[in-house]
Amino acid sequence: MINKPTAIKNYNGFSLVELIASLAIAGILAAALMTIVTTAMNGFSLSREAAGLTQKANLALARLRVELLNAEDIITAEDNRIIYTVDGDTHEILRTGNSITLEKTAGATTIPAKTLVDNIAADYGTDTFLTYEKQDASAWLTSDDFSELYAIKVKLKFIDYHADLDTMINPRNNRVRNAPLLVYRKNGFEITYFISKLEDLHARNPKRIQGIQDSRIQGLA
Repeated sequence: MINKPTAIKNYNGFSLVELIASLAIAGILAAALMTIVTTAMNGFSLSREAAGLTQKANLALARLRVELLNAEDIITAEDNRIIYTVDGDTHEILRTGNSITLEKTAGATTIPAKTLVDNIAADYGTDTFLTYEKQDASAWLTSDDFSELYAIKVKLKFIDYHADLDTMINPRNNRVRNAPLLVYRKNGFEITYFISKLEDLHARNPKRIQGIQDSRIQGLA
């Protein structure tokens, strides 16, 4: 009895070339996926840092606004430093290095300098941290009367952050901001006074104010 040869079965599979090509494609896809994930994670991290920085900056601006809004007098007015009085106490706000600090320098008690905000750019370029202006936008100096100070502008510039934060503060204790005007005419002349200034004049010379005729108040609306 003659045995017939057994047929060799054909097993289908990947060749070595196909396997290498598949691994190469998988590697490329994995690298692309990792790039996308890494970019997304970095973007999220930067967004979170920016949000935290913005929150800190807004808190610092709010504190600066409260301090300068209630200033009664300004002793020193510089680009990076302001010394002012509130309720008889002397305070100093200073931009030094990469920080802005607040210190109570004189009064019933003193408080050492505390950091309001850090990560501040050391180089402001042509900009300034503090700017002092009169109502006509000209520069206010400490040699001018405090009542002439219309606004203190504050600018915060940060390290590696593209946006600057700005605010404008109008000190309320100069008794000028938004004050109504009193315009009076006499003998063909017209003179304008802020009400607060008129009150001061009245305290010093009541007869002068009593002699004013044809007066009217503007700016009450």
